[in-house]
Amino acid sequence: MPIQHNEYRFEFSKDSVYDRALRLVGRLSSPPGLLIDIGCGYGPIAEPASDLGFQYIGLDLDTQSLEDLKRRGFETHQVDLDDTAGLSDLLSDLVHQVRVSGILMLDIVEHLVNPEGFLKALSETVGLATTNAGNPIFVVSMPNVANFELGAKLLSGRWDITSTGLLDRTHLSFFTDRRLSSLMRKLALVEVARDDVIALPTPDQHFPVDHPAINPDTTLGEYLLWFRNSCDVFGSTYQFVRAYAHLSTGINLTDTPNRNVADREPFLTAMVYVEGPELDNLTELLLCLAAQDISDSEFDILLLTNSFAAQLIEDIKLLLDSFGSHFANRVKLLTVPSDSVQNAYNSALATVTSRYVAFLSEYDLLCSDWAVRFLEATGPGAGKVILTKGCERFISKPSDVQAFSPYTDAIKAPYITMSGLNWSNGLKPFDLILELSNPGSVPLAAVGFPYTLFCDLNLRFDESLVFSIEKGGGWDVFIKAVLICGVYECEYITAIHQRRLTSPVSTDTVSNSAKIDKRMHELTLTKLDMYPLLLPVGSATVLSATVLPTTGLMPTVSEVDSLRVALNDQKRQYQEILNSSSWKITGPLRWVGGLLRRLRSVWAVK
Repeated sequence: MPIQHNEYRFEFSKDSVYDRALRLVGRLSSPPGLLIDIGCGYGPIAEPASDLGFQYIGLDLDTQSLEDLKRRGFETHQVDLDDTAGLSDLLSDLVHQVRVSGILMLDIVEHLVNPEGFLKALSETVGLATTNAGNPIFVVSMPNVANFELGAKLLSGRWDITSTGLLDRTHLSFFTDRRLSSLMRKLALVEVARDDVIALPTPDQHFPVDHPAINPDTTLGEYLLWFRNSCDVFGSTYQFVRAYAHLSTGINLTDTPNRNVADREPFLTAMVYVEGPELDNLTELLLCLAAQDISDSEFDILLLTNSFAAQLIEDIKLLLDSFGSHFANRVKLLTVPSDSVQNAYNSALATVTSRYVAFLSEYDLLCSDWAVRFLEATGPGAGKVILTKGCERFISKPSDVQAFSPYTDAIKAPYITMSGLNWSNGLKPFDLILELSNPGSVPLAAVGFPYTLFCDLNLRFDESLVFSIEKGGGWDVFIKAVLICGVYECEYITAIHQRRLTSPVSTDTVSNSAKIDKRMHELTLTKLDMYPLLLPVGSATVLSATVLPTTGLMPTVSEVDSLRVALNDQKRQYQEILNSSSWKITGPLRWVGGLLRRLRSVWAVK
């Protein structure tokens, strides 16, 4: 569809899209050569480009704008951008035996009927001519349809078409960063630089100005803005301005994993961070994983460890070989250059291809139906954090307690059980409000997370919390996930988390362990306080019953009942007085008394 360029006669200005595009070409292509402006309109970039030494050529369908460019002394060609064959022929002629510095497509792709066909024709034509044309830089600009204000308004049912801007009435295609990046990589165009327009002084979708969803000072606006910014860094981006090079220029292309969750296999990925150096506990965990009552195609295992621990890596490989190929082929060993558990998990999340993910410690023990319970729960609990039941106990290596027991030399077992199973709140229904005040009711091994939390909402372990998963370092991810997704509870017991102690169990030992968790808890709550929280259905009643009474701001339920009885008694007594004979007989006297009081007030004023 031809664009009426009278509406789009923009001027070249500092930091405009045209200025940013020209800076990208100038930085990436030297010395200046041919600059082809596809969908040029009136060519606001023509004179500035010519001043920098570029040979400017404008391509468009609109006759009026092309005539204007000719009068200004620039070469032009009329072409219908939806006619990909005609466009390819014209470009082949223009780039033949000429060094091309750049090809501009500024605010044009979103107006096309078939943007992918257009870009494909462009990529293939210029790609074939790369040897003669040099290494041209492709610069594209287009509005970001995932801009925060536009998305927030859409949530409230508003889709406000405007004459120009994000929702220009002539736009036929809409782009997010993900769609643009995916499309360009598919066409062998690799991003080499960007200069996006992050914000405008007066965003064109900032209306109505009092709309609570688009004002970050409101509770709703603050929450939506936090949520949008947690997903990626483009919530405040108004317009993409990106530079690309064709793959034939020799740039390495490393593709990203397919993140189409609907097509993911297997169903569940179990991540295990291995600290070592002993592998006795890991051996038991792997035996538990090998015994899972689930098909191989629905379940895989990812072992993580420090890439600098060479001996540990070799020992893990030998351990896997001892299980046989059937199980070992389902296990992938990934090394990361860090001894941080959080960093290891964050690095590994980019490699996941499953719908759900679970995070395990080498000290965990699992029932044989652990994976099956997650799989069964995803029907009714799709999209939620899945909670099974779990408990913990304390264990020690014989060498850890040798100084406290004369019998440890005779113990041949890899570890000693130091306590019974501690169920804590593990068998009770999960309560988010109580979890916020008393964390750790659910062992991390008993939790299944939807992978969309990590690939689409960008949830990550907080690496600033210098705690291991052993000491509650995963609680920050757990509580953030629950606040977003809610929970689906499974009544089956599936996991035992074993906490290693280096001294006999005592009140002091447990107390010290709790202090570590308490510090992590306090830091996580401090960070949660930085943005609004989304609470599940029923939270108002729980808050009123558990928080307000203790503050003295609100009476208890029994106090409310007592007040209600007293109030009803007063209403009954009042009604009895109104209905009494004495009240009715004395009515005229009360009227005369009221009149006299009003007269006295008037006389007092005079």
